[in-house]
Amino acid sequence: MNFDMIVALYRNCKKQSLRILHSNNFTDTESLIINRIATDTGCSQDDVAVSLHLDKTTVAKAVKKLEEKKLICRLQNNDDHRKKELEVTEEGKARAAEMMLQMQNWFETLFTCLTPEEQQQFEAYCYRLQDMTDAMSLDDEG
Repeated sequence: MNFDMIVALYRNCKKQSLRILHSNNFTDTESLIINRIATDTGCSQDDVAVSLHLDKTTVAKAVKKLEEKKLICRLQNNDDHRKKELEVTEEGKARAAEMMLQMQNWFETLFTCLTPEEQQQFEAYCYRLQDMTDAMSLDDEG
């Protein structure tokens, strides 16, 4: 297996992803966070930090910037007034959807060099490799 080829593919994909993110005025961390909040409306900052394996300070800074951009808002929890829930605003939903559409279009273009069968095979391999890296990560922690 050519490790350099995998690294080059990763770097090219990352470079393109960052170009799309930056053209939409998102950082990598902000995009992760806004997509996480969109899939779990009402989650807390701590929930986001834990689920994305990010430092709480990193999340707090990114949440503040997303709030300043009016892409997310904090709402008081009805049951516990000390807790704040995060929600994506309509503007945030629209901007995140546009960004994801651009990413999807780029990946669709990238994969035109593969047949539909090869695309399915590649995706299956990626899932297997991800499962293996997850298992190896758990071994490292234990």
